[in-house]
Amino acid sequence: MVHSPPLPSPGFLAPLFEAQSLLVIGASDRPGNLAGGIVHNLLDARYPGEITLFGRRPGNLFGHRIRTSFAEVPAGVDLAVLLVPAAEAIGVLDQCGRHGIRFAVVETGGFAELDSAGRDAERELRAVAARHGLRFTGPNGLGIVDPRSRLVLPFMHLPALPRPGRIHLLIQSGGVGVYLLNRFTAENLGVGSFVSLGNKLDLDECDLLDHLRAEQPQAVCIYLEDIRDGRRFFAATRDYPCPILIQKANVSRAGAQAAASHTAAVAVDDRLLDAALRQNGVTRVREMKGLVQRVKAFALPPLGGDRLLIVSRSGGHAVVAADLAERHGFILPPLEADLAAAVRAGQRAKVVGLSNPLDLGDVFDFDVYRQVVERSLAAGELDGVVCIHTYGAGPEEQPSRRLIHELARLVTAHGKPIFTCLLCTDAELATVRQQVDLPIFDSPEEALAAAALSRQTVARQTRDPARLLPLPLPPYADADRVTALVDAGAPGLLPGDRALELVAALGLPVAPARLARNIDEIEALAAEVGFPLVLKLLHPALPHKSDLGGVVLDVTSGAEARQRAAGLWELAASLAPDQPPEGVLLQRLKRGFREVFLGGRRDPSFGPVVLVGLGGVLVEVFQDVAIRLAPLAAADLDELLAEPVSFKALRGARNVPPGDLPWLREAILRVSRLLLDHPRVQEIDINPIKLHRVGRGGTAVDARVVLGPREG
Repeated sequence: MVHSPPLPSPGFLAPLFEAQSLLVIGASDRPGNLAGGIVHNLLDARYPGEITLFGRRPGNLFGHRIRTSFAEVPAGVDLAVLLVPAAEAIGVLDQCGRHGIRFAVVETGGFAELDSAGRDAERELRAVAARHGLRFTGPNGLGIVDPRSRLVLPFMHLPALPRPGRIHLLIQSGGVGVYLLNRFTAENLGVGSFVSLGNKLDLDECDLLDHLRAEQPQAVCIYLEDIRDGRRFFAATRDYPCPILIQKANVSRAGAQAAASHTAAVAVDDRLLDAALRQNGVTRVREMKGLVQRVKAFALPPLGGDRLLIVSRSGGHAVVAADLAERHGFILPPLEADLAAAVRAGQRAKVVGLSNPLDLGDVFDFDVYRQVVERSLAAGELDGVVCIHTYGAGPEEQPSRRLIHELARLVTAHGKPIFTCLLCTDAELATVRQQVDLPIFDSPEEALAAAALSRQTVARQTRDPARLLPLPLPPYADADRVTALVDAGAPGLLPGDRALELVAALGLPVAPARLARNIDEIEALAAEVGFPLVLKLLHPALPHKSDLGGVVLDVTSGAEARQRAAGLWELAASLAPDQPPEGVLLQRLKRGFREVFLGGRRDPSFGPVVLVGLGGVLVEVFQDVAIRLAPLAAADLDELLAEPVSFKALRGARNVPPGDLPWLREAILRVSRLLLDHPRVQEIDINPIKLHRVGRGGTAVDARVVLGPREG
């Protein structure tokens, strides 16, 4: 794993966003100079601090003298911005460090995203920075934007900026960053800060998430092409004080190739990333537009419950919204009698029934809409309102705009969300968004999805903090034997009988078994184990025994056992003639209520993870498996067992009794302990476990364990 240096304190990175003096390096008065774009943006934004320009040749740019020697650079500069050729960046950063500058933004490209020479240059750049205690973003990034301090460092011209706010953006790609800044500006969403991370050679998303914890953020939006230290990222997002939304690209083979030439990204196991994000309540989006759509949910007060009022000018849209509300599990309480009477008084033809959803298509006084929403929120019986308003150009524009302003006022006055959906022309939608401090949704689907996300986030953030603490781990049945088996095993696949022995030493019941190493042992061992039997061919080259005919069920006598075992030895000789089998395992046949898979592995980025789900040969067919990072908290364990679809059967239904889930919870913790205690264990699969009915536990009947190299 790659570990960045720890940050000394939560406010340590403040100079990156609140710099009172800047040194822009790479400036020139020649047309098209990229560093000149940085200066242009700073002046357009009316940056109030001191700007010093540095370049190869003297000159003047936008009224600022270009200096060519660090002897001319004032002391006490807060932040340097580098946009020079990659070959010069190392020496320039060294000069910054010698001058006492402790923070930098390196926008220069041409490093690891380009070739191996660029990777070597990155190592030198990082070494120089470390020598001076200098921290930096980039290289190959677009810099920082902070509308609050009017710090605007991209070299691309930004003609308009989002208004100041408390939504923060951590974006690895410069191009994606510009798109999102433009979308936030168009949607009138307030931005606290924007950081283009680039190659993340020094400061990365984890450092910045740690910094933002103290900023009282409304939400954090992240776009990444790689996560190099999954375990550290998991810790940085754990129990975060605000919602986090992430788009993780580079999940396909083609995406990985593109990212390698873009930000030197390294792909991680996408399913594992999904599990880690879900475990911490981080919202993952798959498309860029979705990031902006969903973050609007957090520009409103949180939705604290299920009770919604749907108000619509269109009966069709009211029906669509009601369907969506039911799909998301919302409750639509009936209208109170006095409110229904007030609406009826405002109707013209009185041809529309009054219910929730409320169709106001027969009401042409938009102030009635305002009264309905205001009285509903004031009554305290609702958690939020979805307001769908459709109108055309002409005389309805101004009254509609006044209504939207009133809805924004009511959100502030009552502290409850109004998910406002406008169905009008694109031009009118853009105008309204710039006039009102209220997120505007452009479809009922988007509005209801935002409501569901807001409610889900509130539910997670109001959980008992004690349920997020790691659970105590049960003791091993035989700790010395666990250690001996792990330490003595050769790297690679542990022999099958030893794997089952390890499972038993953890404290999980294992079906009685004996290993026969030759045909003459079969009948005596069969009698010792007892009938009916299962015979299993154990062969290091043939791990999936059942797929190859290497498992024989329901053997009922010693003679049959000998005959069937001989067939298994012949099978091994035909499939792997150059490698003898370990033997044939004779195991008592166990029947259970359900077959369950339980496993774990050590991921190179995320560390120990546990898996549980549908067992037997179907585990790979349906892949109905849930994943979580160890150690587990009570909330993690609850979610782990709730996620597999097949586990609904384990909770009992009608005349079907429940499976022993309490026993399975403890079994999961035992596997978790093994992975945490013994780093040599790279993989463990216990499959299947015959899970019995509640109160009767479970029995492991097969296991596979892979050990890593010994230390030293």
